[in-house]
Amino acid sequence: METFLKKYEDKITFVVYKGNKNLEYIKKYGNVLKSCLIINEKIKITNLNQDSIEKELNKYILDKGE
Repeated sequence: METFLKKYEDKITFVVYKGNKNLEYIKKYGNVLKSCLIINEKIKITNLNQDSIEKELNKYILDKGE
């Protein structure tokens, strides 16, 4: 997934949090039981497949006018 997201790195900041492995996200986003992707600290995606991620990224980029 990180390789796929590289093509967007000039427009977004991304972090992949793995449920029950990374704990630094808890203060910001609460307890997450499965892996999720946070885009620019605003959009949380839990359905981590390429189609749903690309849809959300394109929607976010269009909304921002980039």
